[in-house]
Amino acid sequence: MSLYDRSVDLQVRLEAAHSADSNDDLVARGRTVSLALDEASKQLERVAEFRTHLGVESGPGLDAKKAAQAVRSFRAGLSKHGALGFQHQPATNLLAAAKELSDRAGRWAKSIWRDSFNDLRPLLDRADDSGLVGEESRKRLVRARAQTLRAAERVDPVREPETLVELLGGARPEGWLEALADRGRELREGLDALDRERSALTPEVQDALRRATSEDGLPVSDLTAELLAQLRAAGVESDLVVRRS
Repeated sequence: MSLYDRSVDLQVRLEAAHSADSNDDLVARGRTVSLALDEASKQLERVAEFRTHLGVESGPGLDAKKAAQAVRSFRAGLSKHGALGFQHQPATNLLAAAKELSDRAGRWAKSIWRDSFNDLRPLLDRADDSGLVGEESRKRLVRARAQTLRAAERVDPVREPETLVELLGGARPEGWLEALADRGRELREGLDALDRERSALTPEVQDALRRATSEDGLPVSDLTAELLAQLRAAGVESDLVVRRS
């Protein structure tokens, strides 16, 4: 249910109250109510548009009856008390109902957006591995794609669409989903290529790299001249650093 018509009606009444030299506190209260309902209406419209673009059949399960009752009570208060109705309990109840609708719809939209990343999370877990081995440019690509996807997942798709446009491109949610698929494909290909590079290393080098990223690390005493030569030949000696435990 849209609250826009209600907010417009309130604005008209607010202006009438103002022109009649109503109390400043009353005018301020009326403006607060009007702006809050307007913002709630816009939020519901944004969520509805988001749902349409994604083609999601289920909705946020809003309690429209409760909101309708709050609207009726508030309008009855206005009819009975005029502009003073802005300061009565029905106005407070209406604000609470509008906020509940807005917040619930927003949480639903963010949940749907996060679900879009379910298939990507295993790739992000692989990219988080501090033991990535391989060509430096490929590692940078993997980290960049993973960073973009993690940042996009944290964005509110309804309130911050411009951030997703900046991160992913595309002006609408369906374009964002296409971008997620593209970034995910690039991330998967990069990780697979790094895995192939790692698999091509000798068992000794693979074991040294595994130990180096473990909790205990790779003791310098185990770094023999032969192992160092193998690491250098594999081009991964720069991946190892010495830290004091």
